[in-house]
Amino acid sequence: MQEKMLIKKEKLNLFEKIGIFLKRIFNKKGQNKTEANIEKKYDKNTVTLDMLRKEQDILNIQTKYENGDIKENDLSSYEKEELIKLYEEQINTLEENICAYRNKLSNYKEKIIKARNNKRS
Repeated sequence: MQEKMLIKKEKLNLFEKIGIFLKRIFNKKGQNKTEANIEKKYDKNTVTLDMLRKEQDILNIQTKYENGDIKENDLSSYEKEELIKLYEEQINTLEENICAYRNKLSNYKEKIIKARNNKRS
């Protein structure tokens, strides 16, 4: 007779069996959720990468235009519109930065005036 190897089965109590059962159920559902989350993250990443590529392309066009490598006639209407948007955004950020620096300078000026007035008193 050939001896057959029998697999030893652990004796589990009722709570351990329930725990294993619940882990199996929730792990399957968790896998579906994680796959969906991965797909969402992938979609977000691809959208972000596309946006960054477009911005980089427009910035490259801007530098070429400012260096004189590209003339206005060489640009398509889409590129012109994107360049105009880019310039407007850059102007807005510069104006915001200027306002912030002016506020800082006025605060420093006020501190200096207060310090001078305190020394005189």
